[in-house]
Amino acid sequence: MRRVVLLFLIMMLIISFLPIYGLAAPDEKIKMEARVGFDGYFQLGQWIPINVSIENSGEDIKGEIEVVGNQDETTSILYSAPAIIPKGSKKEINLYVLINTLQKRVNVDLISNGKLLKRLEIDDLIPMSRSSFLMGVLTDDQSGLNYWWEKQSGNRLFTNYEPILLGADDIPEKVEVMDNFSMLIVDDFDTGELTSAQKETLLNWVDGGGILIVGTGGAGAKALRGLDNIGGLEVGDEKTVLKPKVLSELADIEILADIPLEIRQLNHDGSWSQIVVDDSISYILMKRRGRGYVFASGFSLGTQPITGWTGS
Repeated sequence: MRRVVLLFLIMMLIISFLPIYGLAAPDEKIKMEARVGFDGYFQLGQWIPINVSIENSGEDIKGEIEVVGNQDETTSILYSAPAIIPKGSKKEINLYVLINTLQKRVNVDLISNGKLLKRLEIDDLIPMSRSSFLMGVLTDDQSGLNYWWEKQSGNRLFTNYEPILLGADDIPEKVEVMDNFSMLIVDDFDTGELTSAQKETLLNWVDGGGILIVGTGGAGAKALRGLDNIGGLEVGDEKTVLKPKVLSELADIEILADIPLEIRQLNHDGSWSQIVVDDSISYILMKRRGRGYVFASGFSLGTQPITGWTGS
């Protein structure tokens, strides 16, 4: 009996430290959706974006969105953001959460006047440790870049990553959120769609150690349009090259397809280094910025013959 009483007291003590809300009746007039991280992936120890969409056909709501992030085995932090949703309106609410442990589930709660109005249970999160990394792919042509989803075998750089397809809205305006990614590939995408804050975030992210890879070729003008703050790089004339030997030698795999490679001449200043050059054509350039790097290829990464070449 004494043991039962002791266990009961311990349980009550634990419950006393948990947030307690009155449970409101399920309100079908509130529709709520949430996106956590990047397709559910996030890097441990980095700020995670949580986007909550709320549609309210009931009475006005004045409350908060709350999410608990675990810091270690015994410590959690409650993160919140105001949620003001008038009747008949739809709102997007963003908040950022820091998680330091292998937390694979979060509850996204809508709270008002101490009552839990709506709860979303997200149980498919995928935390990434330091032994692996996230690679963003910013493109309008995912099919051309599908080979980035075909991971190499063995203990190589391109085995311990998770590719995430991104759109313009997915590029954060906070470098602390962009730090979830170690690498970003831009190809066949108009970077002019990015906001000034997003462009500044990318620049600061590279300076902090990020690796930015930009494919150009026929779509080079739009790929570089919004990256002018990197500096010292402009697109020039186009030409075609059949089975460029310099690329075959670089990968030690011959290009077999009889499909001309479209090359965009990249005019650059002295801050760029020519990594792969042949017959005055700059195939790949590199620029060091802070602790990071920017690579630019004179060709698109998502067109033939690159996509059909095993050396890609």
